[in-house]
Amino acid sequence: MPFLVDVRAREIVHLDLRLPGSPHARVEREGGLVGELTRALVARRATRTDVATLVAENLAARGGTLVTERSSATLTVGVDAGCTYDVLHRPERLLADLL
Repeated sequence: MPFLVDVRAREIVHLDLRLPGSPHARVEREGGLVGELTRALVARRATRTDVATLVAENLAARGGTLVTERSSATLTVGVDAGCTYDVLHRPERLLADLL
């Protein structure tokens, strides 16, 4: 399982890499490709966001108001089927509409 150690942020980042020939690929044999993919993923990190930031930015852009009671909301984001955006079971809908 490839990972990256970010010494500035002091964190370990899992790299979701699929190598040709998986599951029999070997990092030793595919080292050049691993390096290339790692550089691409590191470059992409600056464009990544999390769900909370994505929702907050959409809320601000649409002039919405954050409420604490689900019954008061016109749009909900959560981890169950009762939400407008169920990030656990249907993340693609959230990404398609809000990203």
